[in-house]
Amino acid sequence: LFKKVMQELNECQELGIYSKYESLKQKDFHADITYVIIESFFSIENELSFKEDFIMDLYFNIKHLAQSDQKAFGLDSDMTVVEHVPLLIKANENLPLKRIYD
Repeated sequence: LFKKVMQELNECQELGIYSKYESLKQKDFHADITYVIIESFFSIENELSFKEDFIMDLYFNIKHLAQSDQKAFGLDSDMTVVEHVPLLIKANENLPLKRIYD
């Protein structure tokens, strides 16, 4: 489905996925396109109850077993960057800070 959308955008000339240079067009060389996949991970700064923590751990363990977004969309690993972003649900507001002087 994703490849079909990209091909249709290319045919309508809304998105150029092939190089603009004639020498590279002849060899069917793709343009410089980078796909960014944002994956979240469970931050240790969350202040959750035991039940909520268990559910979130279970969710991320199941997510780990599932097919990656990169494979699901059929993206080439050379054209894909995976960004890892911490998921913060409930921040610990009473975090004690201690300043250390040299």
